[in-house]
Formats: sequence, C-alpha cells, structure tokens
Amino acid sequence: MIGRRGHPLARARSLKQLVDAEWATTSVTFKAEEELRELFERNGLPPPRLALRSQSAVTLIVAMSNTDLLTMVPVQWTKFDAVNQSLISISLREIFPAPSIVLVRRAGLPLTPAAEFLLDLLRRSVPRPKARQK
Repeated sequence: MIGRRGHPLARARSLKQLVDAEWATTSVTFKAEEELRELFERNGLPPPRLALRSQSAVTLIVAMSNTDLLTMVPVQWTKFDAVNQSLISISLREIFPAPSIVLVRRAGLPLTPAAEFLLDLLRRSVPRPKARQK
C-alpha cells in the first residue's frame, strides 16, 4: 500500500485500520472495484471505497501525492525516485498475493525475437521444485 508522505493513516499496520480510507486503482482488471474487493472480503472487511480509477501511472502518482487516497501497487514502485519522493509505503501485516503471470500467444504465429528473449528470461526465473533424494 502507498499513500502520500504525511498521510493520516501512514502508521496503520493492518488492513482493518484502513477500512475507512478512500482508494485509487489502476483499472488493470475489467472491473476496477474488483481489484481490492477480494482482498478486503478475504480479511472479513467491508468493500473498499473506490474514489479514483486511473488508467495512467502518472495520473495515479499525481493523485496519490496530492490527496489522502491509498492504493496498492507492485513493490517495485517504491524503488522509483519519482514515487518515493512524495509517497510512502504503508507496511501491513497481511500477506497480499501477487497476480499470476500468464503467457498468451497465437497458435502458428512465431514470437518476435524480443518476445522470445523475454520468454526465455521468464522461464529461467521460474523456481523449479527440488529433486527428491532417494
């Protein structure tokens, strides 16, 4: 979770403490309100109040920097200088599942060399189960 520096809920340590906050989402999913609803439901909380649906990272960063909205973003955002100058990470005790990464490609159509290289890198980074010792 991230919010602006000086956010009144910056010291929250559980999702329950953020239940009355207003939220922003990136609209990655078909229904933006579904992005956070499942997380709140899984923790026995009422649905979050969605106040902003952004289709742009820049819009989200500007809105977050100038309002009391909160949002959930990938951890990599907190390493980005433009973000960590005006926003802070709010560390909560709950575990937040990462979305699945999937590959969709057209049958019979080869990948471009760049896409093939990316796919190779992704495959190399997938953890492999350890072989059982006899």
